[in-house]
Amino acid sequence: IKHPLIKRYLKEGIRAGWGYITYNREHNIKLIETIKEIGLNLLWGVGEPQKFTYRKSSSSEEKLTKLWKLVAERLENTDIKWFIGMNIADSREGNTKIEGAQGQTLDTPSPLDWNYWEKEILTPLKICANFSKNYSSVGGIIIDLELYGLMPGIYNIYQNYGFEDTAYSVFVEKSKRFISEDIWKQLRGIPLKQRFHWLKDKGILELYYKILENTITEYAKRVRNEVQKINPDLVFGFYQLNMPSNWFSRGIMRGFSSPERPALLFTFETTGKPYLEILRNQNIYLLNAEALLLGMKENYSEVIKNSMKYSYGYWLNRITWLVKTPSVPYGIEIPYNKTPKKAINDLKKANQELNKVMGF
Repeated sequence: IKHPLIKRYLKEGIRAGWGYITYNREHNIKLIETIKEIGLNLLWGVGEPQKFTYRKSSSSEEKLTKLWKLVAERLENTDIKWFIGMNIADSREGNTKIEGAQGQTLDTPSPLDWNYWEKEILTPLKICANFSKNYSSVGGIIIDLELYGLMPGIYNIYQNYGFEDTAYSVFVEKSKRFISEDIWKQLRGIPLKQRFHWLKDKGILELYYKILENTITEYAKRVRNEVQKINPDLVFGFYQLNMPSNWFSRGIMRGFSSPERPALLFTFETTGKPYLEILRNQNIYLLNAEALLLGMKENYSEVIKNSMKYSYGYWLNRITWLVKTPSVPYGIEIPYNKTPKKAINDLKKANQELNKVMGF
């Protein structure tokens, strides 16, 4: 591992907080002062960069620019790095849709559609990279892989999906050298709802998923290279509920990571380290941080210490509710049986205790 920021996280542990930085100036000022007090070293601050592209308006763009600059400027010359957060599927628009083995459709573009990658991933990432060139406080970008509002995709994103024509045509194009000519000639005529069982019966379903996964890796590497041409120092990160276990998540994380610069992974898994060894054997290089839900535990110190044993750190879910009163009850994300002030003090003490344990 060569990247200095990754080396630092290996030494100190990832101590992150997740929240939005798109509310207003006062919120961001309070948020930054709070994470400084707690002793975090990473702000996963969702910045919604798509608002600078297809969703932009002059008023929203001006407001967002000011909020981004405020965060970056106030974190300059501190020990905290801002990782700009963005959702992978912020738009539902597109000429393609994800379709599953039984023909079920998710209202978001196919991940095998390169136009989708350019619009939803590459363009906003370039915006983040161009912004980061002016601020050493921006350490990287975190891509949220959940498909919010698209059940059941939010939980098991692409496991049983990827049979739409866009994905299937990629397999037809790339599989010819791996299968007999007779089987290959039959591929084009298989209707969508028959594809899964037909591929399974022919013994090439595993090959199908592997080709999709490798294509996603190719796309991700292409995007990573374009972004790092702008700022070669950026570190990439991801969020999803669990460890990568399907063709899409494995493919994208492989493409954005390397042995010299692992990607960061934020999940709800609490024992991720053993699985990371398995992933490394698949050329997927990650450092994981586990969620600390402010409303789940009264003893934050125990969770934080354990996060360094079984993961590479933790992320607070969510730091917004330490400085802002929620308009609706968020339950497990709100400090349990204590005021925000008490929660902040407890988190500060927990990090100080961790420093002693780690010899700082």
